[in-house]
Amino acid sequence: RRRGLAGLAPEYPTPAAMLLTVPWWLGAQDPASYRLGFLALVVAVDAAFVLLLAVRTSVLGVVAWILLETLTGPLALLRLDIVVAALVGAAVLFLLEGRLAAAAALVAAATAVKAWPALLIGPVLGEPPARRRALLAAGGTGGVLASVRVAAAGWGRRWAPVAFQRDRGLPI
Repeated sequence: RRRGLAGLAPEYPTPAAMLLTVPWWLGAQDPASYRLGFLALVVAVDAAFVLLLAVRTSVLGVVAWILLETLTGPLALLRLDIVVAALVGAAVLFLLEGRLAAAAALVAAATAVKAWPALLIGPVLGEPPARRRALLAAGGTGGVLASVRVAAAGWGRRWAPVAFQRDRGLPI
């Protein structure tokens, strides 16, 4: 059995598993303090995205986000999905502003935590004049995150989420 980050939460990609360790790094000593630390982490990410919405959109954007998040109930603040949603939301904002490289880097970061944002890489690459910068931003972000993953958890972890889902009987 693997110890440390290499063996932690094999169902998650390494960057997601790394996020799961943040409450312990911040001093959580038991499950109750871990839950509180995790809640503080996702609330901080959520607040940062609300601030970004406030700066880059109208009040309507902030209200819409808060309303939609409220409709999901406590689930929004008890999972890593809020991190992915905030990264993708920020990518969409930058995409709408024509900042394709920033959008591509955010999509790459979101994809490192969950796989589904990879579906958005096509739109953020844009047209040929801007495509090169966007590709470099996405590739550079992915490369940095892959290097961090290997340094933190080793090569063996790279397919752990896929193997975990396969072993659960999900068709891959």
